[in-house]
Amino acid sequence: WLRLDGTRMEAWEQAQSLVMLLHEGADRVLVAFHREESAAVLALPAPRWGHRWRLLADSAEPGRDGIAEATAQVAPRSVLLLAEVAAAGGNPELA
Repeated sequence: WLRLDGTRMEAWEQAQSLVMLLHEGADRVLVAFHREESAAVLALPAPRWGHRWRLLADSAEPGRDGIAEATAQVAPRSVLLLAEVAAAGGNPELA
């Protein structure tokens, strides 16, 4: 479990946001739970070489998707789902 700034979660009872990074084999997904009443910035873990983070779902804006760079905006009281995807041709500049 991580905090929005990417550091490891230590104090659970005071957490306003939780980030879960899951991986199985070559697949990595990230789920961010944000319960604060104000927007925040999520610091994404560095993707593996040849990969990028793609936003798959945003509970605050259902049609939102696309490639996320080093950070992602998290709306108040929302959940984000991101997946690490291979860049086109293995080049992260082309994803």
